[in-house]
Order: sequence, then structure tokens, then C-alpha cells
Amino acid sequence: MADAPRARLRAGAGYGTVDCARTSATFTWANFTGGARRLDVTSRVSKIGAADPFAWGLKNSLCAALAGDRFSDRINFFNDVTITQPSLLGRRLSVSLSLFAERSSEFNAYERVATGGVVSMGVPVGRVPLTLAYRLERRRTRADAATFCIAFDQCDAATVNQLAEYRRQATLSLSVADARTNSPLDPSQGRVYSAQIASAQPVFGSEVAFTKVLAEAAWYRSLGRGWVAAFRLRGGAVRAGDVTVRDSAGQATTIRFIPPSERFYAGGPTSVRGFGRNAMGPIVYVIDTITGPNQQDTTVRSSALGSNGIALANIELRAPSPILPQRFGFSLFVDAGQLWEDTPNGLAPSGVRVTPGMGLRIATPLGPMRLDVAYNRYPNPPGRLYQVVGDQLNLVSGAYPGPPRGTGLMDRLTWHFSVGQAF
Repeated sequence: MADAPRARLRAGAGYGTVDCARTSATFTWANFTGGARRLDVTSRVSKIGAADPFAWGLKNSLCAALAGDRFSDRINFFNDVTITQPSLLGRRLSVSLSLFAERSSEFNAYERVATGGVVSMGVPVGRVPLTLAYRLERRRTRADAATFCIAFDQCDAATVNQLAEYRRQATLSLSVADARTNSPLDPSQGRVYSAQIASAQPVFGSEVAFTKVLAEAAWYRSLGRGWVAAFRLRGGAVRAGDVTVRDSAGQATTIRFIPPSERFYAGGPTSVRGFGRNAMGPIVYVIDTITGPNQQDTTVRSSALGSNGIALANIELRAPSPILPQRFGFSLFVDAGQLWEDTPNGLAPSGVRVTPGMGLRIATPLGPMRLDVAYNRYPNPPGRLYQVVGDQLNLVSGAYPGPPRGTGLMDRLTWHFSVGQAF
């Protein structure tokens, strides 16, 4: 019997409709400096071929889904170095220290850039691991000016620029996770539970303040002969804290502010599949004017506002194909969700949305490759319509109905292509 290698390198590459080409690598050094410590170095890069500095002209072809996303102009990346001590003082207590740098963007919603570190401590409670973590980072979140205008009632250009500046965010979180399934990539039996509460407050050294709660549960039941029933519930809420900003005249104002990256979004291949990514829920519309050599083109783009509360439910029946059942499969699903908007009178529901659909599954070493199509009977959501003129944001319509949708069957279908099960 030979000992396992102390050092191991894993690498992979793939493609996604909103990731374009992507790659990742992880280097693990077991028993680092002795004491059973482990060193993990992780690097991930996405939007290769469609975003600077690796824009290879694919944004209008292979990665056409990114063509209208103003937050996909640069690559996404995540670099992390973590040292883990699996036991401390002879007890079942693990401690880890991480340093990271990242740039991430959410489709038609926001861009986040951050550097910082995380100190976490894990202790099992029975068979369930409990993790307490402190995260300190310097970060900024860039969103559409109209998003700040509606979500935080701040339309002044100077104020919007301040909300998008780098700020120190210190978050203390407590999380629990328990996964007991027969496969991490394509489970057919078992369950997964997770819950987290996170709070950023000045007492922790943070320049922003919020409290966020998120919980999720999924169940998988084998029905025999390759048939599987899968269920998921997910819910969360975030409460805003106060931040002080100054307008163009230098007057200070205290507002309730949640960074756009901490708000909730829905719609896409892993939530409510009848909607495009982040297209379910409150949306703002902005008129863009593009000046060409001989003319001006006017387009209307949308940007997701995010919400303060979310509830999702998914039911899926997975079945093997009559031909090559080990390679191909099918699914029938129903997704439902609702978002809550923050108003002066409290959280207001935006309405439950239910979208049924079906999909094709192709087995790969990285998990099932999915092609899903869902039926959406709802019109495009209404919202305010703005136009950017210089540094000013002008309100064109307070009740823009949104771009019209066709009434034919094909007009009401939403397609998603991705790798891995939806949940």
C-alpha cells in the first residue's frame, strides 16, 4: 500500500452561456509544514473570449448572451489561498485562514470587485458541521445608476458615485450545512440542508450595515429504474442598515442601503427557469443612445434591481431515456418563486410566478449537461424608464410597460443551456 501524494493539482475547463469559456485550477498540499495542516490555492477565470483582457471576438457569436450585458466587459476571476488546521488543541475544532481577490458580475445586475480575508472556525454539532466566520474585505459594487435611483431613492450623480465607491465591509456569519446524498453531482437519494445568518455592522469594523438570512433544503427520492423525484425550497431576507452620503451640493443624507451584491435575484437555469437570468422581479429600463458615423441608434435595456426577500420552490421528475439510458435522460419540472420589495410600509410581494417546463440531460464527467425549456405566460415586468443625458438621469416614464411580448407559443418559451443539475 502506497501513501497518497502530498501535493495534488486539479484543473478543468468548460463553457457556459453567461460564462463563455471558463477555466479553473486547484493546488492542494497535504500536511503543509506538518501538523496535518492543508494548503489550498484556487484560481478561476470566466468570460474568456468575450471580456477584456481576453476578448477574442466571441461576444457576438459563441457568447452572444453577453452582448447586452454592460457588466461583462471584463473577465471574472477568483484567486484564493487557504491554510486549514483540521484539529486544534486535540479537539474536533478546525480553523482556516483565507486571503482572496475577486471580480464577479451578475448578469444585467451588478459588478463586484473585492480583496480581503476570512477567518473561520468549524465545529461539529453531532454529525452537523457548524461554521463561524469573520470576513473583512475592501470592495465596491457597480450597478446601473437607475438601480441606485429606484432602489435607494438616490438619483444625484455625486451620490450614486459614492454608493459605488470602495468601502470596507466586515461580516460575521454563522452557517450550518448537512449533505447526505449518494452523489454530489447527480443525486438520486438523500437530502441537503443549509442555513446561514450574516451581519455586517460598524461594531465589526464595517462601513456598511445589513443583516441577511438564507436557508435552503433539497430532497431526492429514487422511484426505481432510474426515475428520480427532486424537490427544493429556498428562502431568505435581508435588512438594510444606514449609510451617509453627500449630494452634488455637499449636503449629507442618511439612507437605508444594501449593496446590490447582497440583494436577492431570481430567474435563470438554477431558479425559476421560465425567466432569463435575473429577469424575474423588479426591473428598471434605461434608454441608450449609440452615435454612429451617420446616425444615432436608440435601444432600451433592462437592469435587475434585486429584492429584500426571496422564496423559491422547485419540483422535478427525472427519467432515463428509452435509448442509451446511462447517457441520456429527460425531466419535467415546475418552478415557482416570489420576491419582496422594500417600501416605506415594509416588504411588499411582487407576485408569485409559476413556470413549467421540460429538459434533456446528457451525462458527462462534470455532471449532467442540461438543455431546459420553460413556458412563461407572464408579460415583461413594468418599471420606470430613464434616459442618461451626460451625468444626469432623466425620468422618461414612471410606468413603462416593458417591451411587448409575442402571444405565440415560441414567444413564451425560455431556453437554458448549462452543466449540472438545477439543484
